[in-house]
Formats: sequence, C-alpha cells, structure tokens
Amino acid sequence: MNNNFRVTKSFRPLFRRSFACLGAVGLAVVWQQPAVAQQVGNSSRITVQGQPLPSPTPNEDWKPKLNHLMPEVAGTQITVTKKATVIKLDQQPPVEDNNLQQLFTKAPGLLISEQSTPGQYNFSYRGLGNPQESEFVTVLEDGIPLASDWIGFPTLYYLPLPQGISEIQEIRGGSSLLYGPEPEPAVNFATKHPAPGSPWSFSTQQIGGSDGLYETYNVLQEAVGPVELRIDGAYIRSDGQRTNSAYEEFQTNLYLGYRPNSDELLALDFHASRFSGGDPGRLTY
Repeated sequence: MNNNFRVTKSFRPLFRRSFACLGAVGLAVVWQQPAVAQQVGNSSRITVQGQPLPSPTPNEDWKPKLNHLMPEVAGTQITVTKKATVIKLDQQPPVEDNNLQQLFTKAPGLLISEQSTPGQYNFSYRGLGNPQESEFVTVLEDGIPLASDWIGFPTLYYLPLPQGISEIQEIRGGSSLLYGPEPEPAVNFATKHPAPGSPWSFSTQQIGGSDGLYETYNVLQEAVGPVELRIDGAYIRSDGQRTNSAYEEFQTNLYLGYRPNSDELLALDFHASRFSGGDPGRLTY
C-alpha cells in the first residue's frame, strides 16, 4: 500500500509539466490565429451586391402561394382564410370531350355521377344531398350561375369546353357565400383571355375517335394596343356507344376588351351553346 502511494506521488511533477507544455502550445496557437486571419483579410475581399425589395401593399398578393390555392386578394374578390382549391388546366394532361372524371381529378370532395346523356351534368359534394343534375352545387362561369331553375330546383345542361378554360375554382362550405346566400360548394369556370401585349395568333385542334367521334376547336386572338379580342368555336359529334345515344354540340365564345390605361379594363363576354342528343335506354320513335 505504501509503495503504490509513493509511485503515484512521484508522477505528479511529470503530470504538471505535461499540462504546462500543453497550455503553452495552446496559447501559441491562439496567438497565431489573429495574424493568419488578418493576412487573409488583406489579400482577398468579398463584395456583396443586391437590390432592395419593394415593400408590399395591402392590394398586392405578395405572399408566396401554392399552385392549388386561390390568391388572397384578386381585384374585389377576397378569399383569404377561405377553403378554396384551384385546378389549373395547363398543369395537367389535356381533357377532351368534357371528360369530367379527368377534369375534376384534383377537386377534393366533389363527386361526379356518370350520365348517359352528354348534355346533363350531375355533381354532388361529399355525398350530401341528391346529385341529380347538380341540385346542391353552385356552378358558375366567370362568376355567373349556369343552372336554370325550371321546375323548382336548379338543373345543369351546359358546361364550357375544357379547351377554353384557364382554371377551375372550387370554394367549399361557408366560404361559398361569396356567390350566394346559401353555404354550398361553388365551382367557378374561369375562361381564357389573351395576355396583354400578345400578337395575333390562330390555333386549331382536330380530334377523331371511335363511334363516329369528331371534334374541332379553333381559336383566334390578339391583345396588341388597347383593344383585346378572342373568339373560339367548337363542334362535336358522336354516334355514341348505345342505341339512341348520338349527339351534336356547338359552342362559341367571344371576348372583347378595351384598356384605356394599365389600371382599367372594359370587357364584354359572349357565350353561346347548342346541344342536340338522344336519350339512350328510352324508347325511340
């Protein structure tokens, strides 16, 4: 026991010398670092350049938004804190012949009932109410209702073609009071308009398929100067897959706008449609 104690005690000066040497080395390193940093700072300098960001105003939608959300403020329309979804058709594959299952594939809660007659459209929201002829869903085009109240409840016999739509806005629940006194889901079709400053352009689309399907869609538009113009026309026909299911449809849309300055716009929209088709499953005569 005593020998072990003595050996341990004899090593104490050695430990003290080691700690002193390490302290001296650390002190030398600390004193050398400022000199090296000063030398690097003198040899190379970093220049930071930038431009000031404009300060936001209450009338600008300056906050970054996701592509599937509506802007918080758009003109006189305020949708902040509202339950709204936007379907931008240029961000998904083209939809032909009013294929509603593909058209509303990104609309949460909106249910579509298949209809044998292409001229009738049945929407419902989360299975509530009778989906027949979109009785409990408000459907609009540029904020104007499309349903007609012939026999006591709204019926929907017309929808714009997907080629002429820029986006579809779905406003759910109490947020749909933006378009009426009753809280029900609202579906608004925003039509395409020429971008300011775009030159004259013409495009045509020709589609053919089985069962005698043929569709043509043609567009002429320009927005050079204060006058803006867009006109499109479509014709669709098909023999259908069942007896007495043939149909024909004509649609045309006209947009005429005038901009006296960058803050004002006077515009006129004209929409016309005619549908003629059979009723498969019924007696023919």
